[in-house]
Amino acid sequence: MQYLLTRDLSTHLARVNHRLLEWHGPLPVCDQLDPVSQLVLSLIGARTKGEVSLRAFVALRKSFQDWSELYALSETILTACLNGVTYPERKAAQLRQALDDP
Repeated sequence: MQYLLTRDLSTHLARVNHRLLEWHGPLPVCDQLDPVSQLVLSLIGARTKGEVSLRAFVALRKSFQDWSELYALSETILTACLNGVTYPERKAAQLRQALDDP
């Protein structure tokens, strides 16, 4: 079921947000990934423990200057690069498909 938000709710949400910021303080500043990097990390991380997927992501990032280089790899080599993550063969295919430049 989906609820519709009324116009009054926006001011209520603003008040709630203000109170949360007062209580917890501002959100910490952190590095944000570019959208393609976030996509790669998300694909690698599906059904894989965070530390394992992050390790694979960092290794890929160090090995390749640009994500388009992953698409140029064969699925066999890309699967080997994803060693340790859950379903590396499936994720290699998904990465290549997602990085395909239409």
